[in-house]
Amino acid sequence: MLFGNPAQLGIQALAVALAVVYSGALSYGLLKLIGLLVPLKVGAREEGLGLDVSQHGEEAYARGEGAILILDHDEPAYPTPAAVLEPVGAEGRS
Repeated sequence: MLFGNPAQLGIQALAVALAVVYSGALSYGLLKLIGLLVPLKVGAREEGLGLDVSQHGEEAYARGEGAILILDHDEPAYPTPAAVLEPVGAEGRS
């Protein structure tokens, strides 16, 4: 800018601004298109329960303080996990 063409700085600033607007508009359009096919956000219950439980079927924190659960009155306190594993060494026991 000091020893060259100062107008070039304005041209480059305009190009950066246009790139930001272009990428933002394209991202917005793609998200709207995807949103027509699949939900972009989980429901309030899944968000309150925690995505580790609702999406993966397991708890992130087995002991101590964890997420605050939002449950309906007729639902169990702990949801059924996606897979139930036996403890290590329990294969031979009956």
